Formats: sequence, C-alpha cells, structure tokens
Amino acid sequence: MAEGGAQRRLAAIVAVDVAGYSRLMGADEQGTLAAMTAHRDAMAPLVEAHAGRLVGQAGDGLLFEFPSVVEAVTCSMEMQAAMAERNHEVPEDRKMLYRIGINLGDVLVEGDDIFGDGVNVAARIEALAEPGGICISRTVRDNVRDRMDISLEDLGEVEVKNIVRPVRVFRVLREGETAGKLTVTVRPLWQSLAIAAVLIMAIISGGGAWWWQQQPDFEPADPEKFAYKLPEKPSIAVLPFDNLTGDKGQDYIGDGLTENIIAVLSTSPDLFIIARNSAFIYKGKPVQVQEVAERFGVRYVLEGSVQRSGDRIRVTAQLVDAVDGRHLWAERYDREFKELFALQDEITQLILLAMHVKLTIGADALDMWKDIGEDAEAYRLVVEGRAQFMTFSRPGNRKGEKLFDGALKRQPKSSTANLLMGWIIWQKVILGLSKDPSSDLTKARILAEFAFAAKSQRHSAHMLLGSLDLIDIKHASALAHADRGLELAPSNGSDIAIAGYIKFISGQTEEAVKLFKHAMRHEPDYAPWIPRILALALRSLGRYDESKEISMGLLAEHTNDKLVQGFSLTNLAAIAVRQGDEAAARQYMKKLLQVDPNRSIAGSKTFFYNFKDQAFAKRSIAAFREAGMPE
Repeated sequence: MAEGGAQRRLAAIVAVDVAGYSRLMGADEQGTLAAMTAHRDAMAPLVEAHAGRLVGQAGDGLLFEFPSVVEAVTCSMEMQAAMAERNHEVPEDRKMLYRIGINLGDVLVEGDDIFGDGVNVAARIEALAEPGGICISRTVRDNVRDRMDISLEDLGEVEVKNIVRPVRVFRVLREGETAGKLTVTVRPLWQSLAIAAVLIMAIISGGGAWWWQQQPDFEPADPEKFAYKLPEKPSIAVLPFDNLTGDKGQDYIGDGLTENIIAVLSTSPDLFIIARNSAFIYKGKPVQVQEVAERFGVRYVLEGSVQRSGDRIRVTAQLVDAVDGRHLWAERYDREFKELFALQDEITQLILLAMHVKLTIGADALDMWKDIGEDAEAYRLVVEGRAQFMTFSRPGNRKGEKLFDGALKRQPKSSTANLLMGWIIWQKVILGLSKDPSSDLTKARILAEFAFAAKSQRHSAHMLLGSLDLIDIKHASALAHADRGLELAPSNGSDIAIAGYIKFISGQTEEAVKLFKHAMRHEPDYAPWIPRILALALRSLGRYDESKEISMGLLAEHTNDKLVQGFSLTNLAAIAVRQGDEAAARQYMKKLLQVDPNRSIAGSKTFFYNFKDQAFAKRSIAAFREAGMPE
C-alpha cells in the first residue's frame, strides 16, 4: 500500500458510552459534564497500563484500541470496577454507569483513526450491554478461552443494524452473578476439567437440583425507578422497529408497522398503550427494555427490526416482561412485502395472548391501513406524510399535504389516505395556511365522512368530525363524536387528547382536565399543545396555581418555540390579573409583545369565538386588556 494510505490490521476494539446520558444531562448539565470528565481522567491510566489508546470520542461515547484481546477485556473489567467504586457514595439517580462492548475484528487504519465493520460491531455490542456491564463478541470469547478466568452468559445470535450477518454475543458476568440463559465459564483448561468432575459428582449424588431453578432472562426493571405507577390493566410500549436495510429511505416500513400495531392495540379496552409520539423518541437509538419500562411505567415492551430485499421482507419481534425480567416470545418472519399487514395482525394477536388479554379488538381495527397494503409507494407516502402531520408545524403541514396528495392519486379509495388528508386540511386551517378556509373545511368533512363509511378508521374519523364541528360551533354534535371515538379506541393517547380539547371548548371543562391528564399518562413525552390547553382549562376552573405551574414549565422547556412562549405568557398575565398582581401581569404582557408584537385584543376575541363558556372568554379578554394588551 502507498505510504500514507489506509492500512488494514486486526485489532481489539472497546466501545464505551454512558447509560441514561440524556436523562443525566437534563437533570444537571454542568454536574454531568464534570463527572464525565473526572471518570475519563480515571480511565486514562488504566488504558495506558494495558497498552491501549483512545481512537474516538463523541458526546458520551469513547472508542479504544488494544493490541491484545486479553488486555482489552482485563482493562474493561478494571474500568467498570473503578467506576463502581467512584459511584459508591453517589445517589442512585445521579450514578454514571457505563456500557462496554468489545470486538476483535479487521479495521481500516487512517492516521490515528480506525474504521470498518470491526468498529461497528463493537458499537452495536456495547448497546446490548446493561448499565455497568460488558458484552463481547464470539471472536473475543474464542481468543480469551484458556487465558482468563471469567464467566459469560450466552446471549445467542443477535441481528445488529448495518451488519450483514448476526453476531454471537456474550455478557461478562460479575463475581457471584448467575446468568439467566446459558452460562459459559472461560478459564484455563486444567481448572475446567477439575470443576467438571466436581459437578458430575454433585449431580450424581443428587445435588444438581440448583441447575433447574428459575432465573430471570435479564435484570428486571427496578420498581423504585418507575416514573409512574403501573396501570391496573396490562401495559405496553411498542418501540419503533429498527430498519436493518441500511437505507434510510426504507425507514417507513418499520415506522408504519409500529404505528399500525399501536393503533390496533389502542382499540382494546383491556390494555394500556403508550402513544406513538412517546414511543418514537427511541427511534434509531440503542435502548434497554428496563429503561423503557421505568420511563413510561409499563410492564411489557415490544421491540423488533425490519429488513427488506426486493419483494421480500424479514421482520423480527420480541415481547418482554420487564418487571419479571423474562422474554415472553421472540419470532422471525420471512414473508412477501404484500403480506406485511397479515403479519401485523399475527404479531398483534401474539401480544394479546402473551399478556393474557382476551381478543376484544374488532375486525375493523385489524383492517386498518390494509387498503394501501400492496402499494408500497402509497404506503410510503402515507407513513411519511403522517410523520410530517405529527410535527404540527407549517413546514410539516405543507410537506404532509403533498405526500397525502401523492398517495390519493395512487389509491383514491384508500380510507387511510382520505382520512389523513382530511386531518391535514383541518390542520392547515388551524395553522392559518388556508387561502379559502370555508372551502377547505368542507373538503375535510367530505374526506372524514368517506373514511367513516369505510368503518376501519371510524374512531379517528369521529375525532376529525368532532373537531370540524367545533369550528362550526356545533358543540352537541362535537361532544357526541368525541364520546363515540373514545368508545372505539379507549387507549389511543392522541384521541384522548383531542376528546379533551373538544370537551373543553364545548363547556365540559372538568371532564376535559381528566382527559388531558389521562392522555399525558398514555403519552409521557406529550406534544406541548396538550399541557398548553390543560393550563387554560385549569385557569377557567379557577385552579390558578396548577395552571401557573404548567405555563412556567412550558416557558422553561420550550425556549425557542414562539407559539408555546406566547400562549404561556398570555395565560400567566391573565392569572396575575386574577390574583391581583398587576405588576407581574404587565411584566408578562411586555414579554409577550416582545415574542409576538402582533398579539391583540381583536385576535384574542377570534381565538375564543367558539367557546361555549363565553363568561370565561369575557373574563380572559378583560384580563388581557388590564395587563396591557393593545386593542
């Protein structure tokens, strides 16, 4: 190879990152950065002592190269021991735990950097390690055989993103720890033979009963770390299916499959489902099921992957009980792409069976989206369009409308495409993008009624029709649609929130507050419009302290969102007036007019035009005027 060019060599690669890094940064950014720097300083002499070197650093991730596999494993075990010691006096919620993955593989060396599948495999294996733990590849296991005295848990063949073949992965067990699956003890041959003889004698003499004791498959979620109390119903989070194709353009297949399973499960009155928006925060991210269960307060987690090749598709899925630490089932399916929706039904029914829930989901729900199932391009357009709609932004609305228009040109009779086009036209009017609101609202109603007639989308069609009725100040009809939609999909977080909005505008404020809080439980990472309207509803009930707390939180969390800032400052100004703090009210109004110079009494009257509780509307306008809002 030419001098100065890239070279290949075999290397032991160690990938390291911080478990729960985003949570730690969110709680204490400066403290987390300081702790991470101190930890890395403590790791440096250990790496140097084992002839290793740092070859990559990004965010919370580190990449090391070692000339020897034994040195790599030994150093990794010493690093975890050192980190455990440093964490000894640290409160549980502030402990900084590291995941480590080790691989022996071919790497491409260019200057001080290394690249290639050998590096990628190490990074993927690291994502499988538990906080404070180490995972190694089979090549590492084979090379430390007869050289080290360690025990391993065989995690089996694992399909990892962007790697063609499955990787055999082993978990390094801590001293005294037992494995949930097959335990492989790696130690010098003479020790292995001696221990085998002792075990045989123990089993012959009847002492082998311990071998059959039930053990968890993995470390269960910690009940003390659950952000929410477990619901009485069986509860589940469906994580986005990973795209293993390597082509980002194929993401829509896994996204659509995930959304469909969530949508179908949410029609069951016997389940508690985490909403789509919250589940999708984990898209493309390595994650431990324990973390998901603890964050969302659910017992079950479904995860999987999708890989497409031409007209064939491979889907893997596994359902785990995070509370008991057990895999309930895992399946791999190789099918024609056109069978994707039949496969969705099969996975859904397996979930219900494993969670011991009777099949209360109707055939209409299982038929959702099937009207575009064999048209891969229409399916892509609908899934990507829905993602744009969910941003609830002007750019997203424009892109979504184009995508849905493309889907309807291919599948004009699709109830799914018609309904989503109806929703995005409604959103277009709400966002002030419509050049002819009256005509657009009529079109949205026609599309909603078309989808309603098709039955499979009725719960969402009810919500759209109810939202359109609000614009026409038809409160009774809007409420009827909201109630019927909730009956059809009682666990759909988005529908619950929309029903809350309909009930608030229609004068059923107490019920609306309950629904908003219920929606926020289904969607822990809720869209900001939900707490915005909840704060307004609480103010209308005179619950000023609760309302103020929510608006203050929104101000702090969404510093760059002018809509959230403006809405929150307006609400805070009105609360300050009602509580007799004129100085604070005028200060909030001053900030509001800096954020939105066009805010006026006339515009506020337009906002409240369809409120059934016009007494609240008048109190609000009077408060805005007193705080200094221009006419």
